[in-house]
Amino acid sequence: MQKKIFIFLGDFSDKKRVFEVIRMALGITLRGNVVHLNISPSVMEFLSEYDDKTKSEIHEFLQAIEDMGSRYYVKNFSDIDFDENFDAHILVV
Repeated sequence: MQKKIFIFLGDFSDKKRVFEVIRMALGITLRGNVVHLNISPSVMEFLSEYDDKTKSEIHEFLQAIEDMGSRYYVKNFSDIDFDENFDAHILVV
């Protein structure tokens, strides 16, 4: 089975856009696939600057990913283990 790797480079000039890109990427790949989402520490640090309501929405969204059988990790690119049990890997840097 061929694995898919998607790389999304975030535009940090617009806070809302970073999270929307992650949502869009997952919306495309989650349908029937088990996805391994890797978020770089710099993106998570950036997302922490959101207001409490948005942080709560992000937490719920990431929890829903796990509830659907996929996983997310906060890792640098060099630390990623390309696990064979996933259909696709999404890297958000």
